[in-house]
Amino acid sequence: MLTIQQAPTLSHTQAIANTKPFKQLGFGSYEKPVIGILTDKPLGKGYDVTSVKLLLEAAEKKGYSVEAIRAQRCAVHIKDGKLEILHNNKPLNKFDVVFPFIGSNESPLEQYQMNILLKALEDSGQFTVTDTLAGIVQLDKTMASIAMAKHGIAQPDTFFLSSKADKQPTLNEFRDDRKTAVIFKEPDGRLGEQVWKVPFNKVNNEVDKLREKETRYFMQEFINESAAQSIRTIVIGDKVVARKLIGTHKKGEFKSNSQSGKSEKYTTKVELPPEELEEIDRLSVAAAKATNLSIGAGIDLIKSDRGWLVCEVNGSPGLSKFYDLTGVDVPAEIIEATANAFRQKEDAKKLALNA
Repeated sequence: MLTIQQAPTLSHTQAIANTKPFKQLGFGSYEKPVIGILTDKPLGKGYDVTSVKLLLEAAEKKGYSVEAIRAQRCAVHIKDGKLEILHNNKPLNKFDVVFPFIGSNESPLEQYQMNILLKALEDSGQFTVTDTLAGIVQLDKTMASIAMAKHGIAQPDTFFLSSKADKQPTLNEFRDDRKTAVIFKEPDGRLGEQVWKVPFNKVNNEVDKLREKETRYFMQEFINESAAQSIRTIVIGDKVVARKLIGTHKKGEFKSNSQSGKSEKYTTKVELPPEELEEIDRLSVAAAKATNLSIGAGIDLIKSDRGWLVCEVNGSPGLSKFYDLTGVDVPAEIIEATANAFRQKEDAKKLALNA
């Protein structure tokens, strides 16, 4: 059985003497780098940590030394003008490579703290497979959508708003054929949470309520023809490595891309004409590139009467069910891509030295 360890450090090597041996200096080799998985998910009993466990298990099966780094137990410390990161109140060990597996379910304060941690990791010299910009995008749906819009990626028409905004959008700005309902979302929700549908004739009342709450939110066109179904793809580099269809059995459900694990949700194999699969893959890779999520991005797409649209980008997508549906071991693919990123960095370093 896999035991999830906290990230080891030089100062507490003896504390993990009875666990799986770890490289004394925290570094592996070119072929077998030491991998850290930065997660914002609680690892205690009773929490759904399936995807984190799958990543750790995949790394161990491949012979990599791997540890989970709990973001909630990290602190950034500046002492004598030098930057260090603490984990469980001790200096965080240097890993060969860190894979940030973080989501967008944090509160604004937690998002702020996570952004500081990601920036500190980067500036302390710790090699991570995604940069600070990618981390910001992972944590905020608003930023992800703006990044995709910069690259002209098709997505539902959306208004990003603050409840304190002086001017709210007029309902006339929505397409005539979309004036049945509007989707409201909070930018830090996930698993279908903080998402609700409002009949078109009650939108103004909803906006007034949100003004009183003083919160951030966005309004999005309701894509009725998606039939509460979406496709989740996993992107690594320039390739979609797996796809699955997410749907619902629940009558009246409108959320097409939530994966709450509840019984009304189901996942099936994607069976579409080649030209549609090609479009889905093109959009998925473009969305991953636009958000700087080069390894393991989960892209949710829905079908509209004007074609496929990217509904959401996830930095820590659910990784279960893919193998059963596609035969692709997605966690293993992510781990190997993470190790390859380290090798590519080392190759580039050698070339620079020999130049």
